Amino acid sequence: MVISADRSEVFTPVNVMVKMSVIVGFVMLVLALVAAIFLATRIVKPIISLSEIISKASEFDFSQSDVVSDIAKAHDETGVMASAVLNMSNQMRDMVKRMENVKESIGKNVDELICGYKGES
Repeated sequence: MVISADRSEVFTPVNVMVKMSVIVGFVMLVLALVAAIFLATRIVKPIISLSEIISKASEFDFSQSDVVSDIAKAHDETGVMASAVLNMSNQMRDMVKRMENVKESIGKNVDELICGYKGES
């Protein structure tokens, strides 16, 4: 017994499955790409903000950004880094203020010494 069938009839379901597989694969690839871009942006954005704060601190600009304060509230690695950066900025700001106070005190002492020295001459 021999069964004969038209070639297009036999391969039509296979061709449909191949086309559907390609379409589903393409859609999955696009979804994966969108998810990757979203995750990358979510990971990189806080790091960029921290980098900007560190750059400002290197120029003795210790102003704090609300964005970094928000990042510091996160319970992940970037939150830990943001907390450390904020702590460092606060400590450096305090140290600069203390140095300015010492500078003023030294200036006053030098002025007093100069006045005292001129008064003895």
